Amino acid sequence: MKYYLDNVLKGFKCHTAYVELDGKMRQTPNFVVVDIDQDAMPELLFTYMYKGDKYIGILKRRDMKWYLVNTMPEGEYKSIGLGNLVNTVEEGKVTPKDIGKAISLEELLGHNTQPFVGFINDVAYHGVVIQPTATNIGSNQLASDDIDLINLTLQQFQSIANKKLPPVEKVNTPTAQQALGQNLVTPIMNVEETDVVVNGAVPKHPSSNSSIDNMFNSDDIDLNKLTLQEFQDIEKQKLPPVENVKTPAAQQALGQNLVTPIMNEQETDAVVNGAAPQPLTPNPIIDNELEDKEVINFTQADVTGDGMLDSIYLVGKRKVGDPTRYIENMGLRVKTRGKTLAVDFPYGNGYSPILFVGDLTTDGIPEVLVNIFSNATGGYITSYIYSFQNEVIQLLFDSKVFNEQYTGKVTFLNNYRARVTTDRPPWQYTIDISDRDSSYLSTIYDENGNLRRATEGTLLGLTSLNPIDYDVNGEFNLASVQRVIGISNLDTLGLVETYLAWRNATNRFEPFMQYLSVLGNSL
Repeated sequence: MKYYLDNVLKGFKCHTAYVELDGKMRQTPNFVVVDIDQDAMPELLFTYMYKGDKYIGILKRRDMKWYLVNTMPEGEYKSIGLGNLVNTVEEGKVTPKDIGKAISLEELLGHNTQPFVGFINDVAYHGVVIQPTATNIGSNQLASDDIDLINLTLQQFQSIANKKLPPVEKVNTPTAQQALGQNLVTPIMNVEETDVVVNGAVPKHPSSNSSIDNMFNSDDIDLNKLTLQEFQDIEKQKLPPVENVKTPAAQQALGQNLVTPIMNEQETDAVVNGAAPQPLTPNPIIDNELEDKEVINFTQADVTGDGMLDSIYLVGKRKVGDPTRYIENMGLRVKTRGKTLAVDFPYGNGYSPILFVGDLTTDGIPEVLVNIFSNATGGYITSYIYSFQNEVIQLLFDSKVFNEQYTGKVTFLNNYRARVTTDRPPWQYTIDISDRDSSYLSTIYDENGNLRRATEGTLLGLTSLNPIDYDVNGEFNLASVQRVIGISNLDTLGLVETYLAWRNATNRFEPFMQYLSVLGNSL
């Protein structure tokens, strides 16, 4: 839930801020995270003062920004129930005139740590947004030499490094320039040289350190116990020799950033080993793929099969203030071991998407099923099933392909009958419609029960796709539903229910059972 809330608040908090959960919150929250319009994406609620009255403000996210979409006097909307639950924003920071304006956490509440409460699936989660500042990014770490390098964020590492390094004007020395020519990405002075330049200390002759030599022979290095000198020496061992980095690309990078790696893997191979550079190929593994879309839903499971939990995000885009809850450009983002597997659906527009993760192919590794409704009240659905096993994205089920293959025919017969035939599997059903209203039957049949003219109905496309344990053996199958209609879309004759199971022989879901159900009438 911590990671879900952290992603929900993206665009509201700054990119270096992060969320921590607190089960025993002792602070009154400053804002509330809750889905008040039931569109599967939480809103942010807060209170503020305007001309002596307390108002409620509602923020919604669009394109990774949070906009003030509604505001109302608290006294007129007691049913929302904020009351004294949250602190009131300082008067003047927000007014009713700000509707439509993008608002950030810093603009609204400042740069301090901000407590909040989130109501997700009717469960309350207390947390804080920790915003890096001069007082909380490493001030405690700088007071101690026992620094946990493994768990530092980039911002914290840079803060610590900047505190310990001398200013730029103090390192432009002959020794520094000589070191610069030897290694582009190694700090240009060791601890003793820095002490000479900055503090005027007498230089000492460096002595050998056998413990460092031993560390070079092992990949199992404890970063928590490294000294600065040891860290620098390890970095030197991992770099190519100087004659292999004085290239035009290296010199250009030198003018841009002294500590940025100057070559990608292919360039390095070409310079060091003489290999011809190969063109870069597209890779579905990309970073920061959550930045451009909203998180619609979230769960965790091992969908790659590496034995570690992956974070699965259903993402999409919505328009600010759109009351229809229409979502566009939906897709999946799977974060696994620091990488993001990204896929956008062939058709990703619709309403009320449902995310399900489970082992649908009975191979022990879960797949991801998404159902998207064509309109706000149901009807047709768009369904996709994806596998991310071994970090390879595979589309296993597409409702468009299903609708093209699972077709059928509906024909009205004499004597108040309708026949339904399906193509997969090739089965046949007969429906007795003699108990239908006489006004309905008279449009199709004459007084003798004979057809007035040849009349056909339709077997519609997919309206439901749900995981089900058909054999009650602990394995998932799929239950699909298609509607059988008669003379109009409002004339439902019955439902075709087809049950599918994954078959390795064909590498797809195949039907193994089918039923036709009819609507009953009250007695």
